[in-house]
Amino acid sequence: MEREFIEGLGPMPEGAADAIFQAHKEEMKAVRARYREELAQRDFDQALDRALAEYDFTSRAARDAAVRAVREKGLAVGGDGTIQGMEAVIDEMRERDPGAFCPERTPVRFTAPVTDGGSLTREQIISIPDRALRRAAIAENMKLFEGGQ
Repeated sequence: MEREFIEGLGPMPEGAADAIFQAHKEEMKAVRARYREELAQRDFDQALDRALAEYDFTSRAARDAAVRAVREKGLAVGGDGTIQGMEAVIDEMRERDPGAFCPERTPVRFTAPVTDGGSLTREQIISIPDRALRRAAIAENMKLFEGGQ
């Protein structure tokens, strides 16, 4: 907005143009402040999503609880793009509610034999709790499961 435009609108009380410019200036400050807040919130949300992707939660509710815990602490995004202090919040949540996180699992290797060279009985194979390992053991010892035994 330019002074000539305002003054070109016609006769106004003295100082009206200055008052309009001052109001406009204040409004623009507020718009810029809102814009900076929205950008900061977007950056925080993106950093939070990236950080939470590193954890395996047992449910959506557990993940939402982690989001609330981080937000309640008022943590901020650091210069490196990570949320400073988030590990402490997650560690605290792990202590308070360990069931919110999936247990760490070692990956199943299908290329390695299930047994250490010794043979298993049919009952031992059936009692293997891990489904993938049980299937591998059945495949290795198919003779125990053939013929309707």
